[in-house]
Amino acid sequence: MMGISESMELVRATAMPGCPARVNTGDLTIANGHRLTRDLLQLDTPPDAIFAICDSAAFGAMQAIKSRGLCIPNDMALAGFTDEPVAALVEPALATVAQPTFAIGQIAAQLFLAQIRGGASYQPTTQVLKTRLVIRESSQKKSNSR
Repeated sequence: MMGISESMELVRATAMPGCPARVNTGDLTIANGHRLTRDLLQLDTPPDAIFAICDSAAFGAMQAIKSRGLCIPNDMALAGFTDEPVAALVEPALATVAQPTFAIGQIAAQLFLAQIRGGASYQPTTQVLKTRLVIRESSQKKSNSR
């Protein structure tokens, strides 16, 4: 499993030529998503897509994009991560990566109990769970756009 540093390096290394990837960091709030997106929109060449660390940050990004009079997804595509229930209700509906939250909770509890029972002899383990891409309107440019 990669940490944030390795993930950021992978994003930068796999960016399309002439289209640099930019990784901004911050907390997982609507306000931070708004602030970071506002900063991105002030660049000489703003991005044409944003993948937010969580749906809350994507909702803030959505606010910032719309406040500039831009259209999602035609001017800027947007996706989040977590598949919050409201993601399907916002306009446009937010594309997102659904994570298995119930399974995450179950496994976290199991690992916690195993650590308590194992004490000093406990050996940490890694669990990898499958996610699911949920494609919605915020990532689908209209065919008659630009």
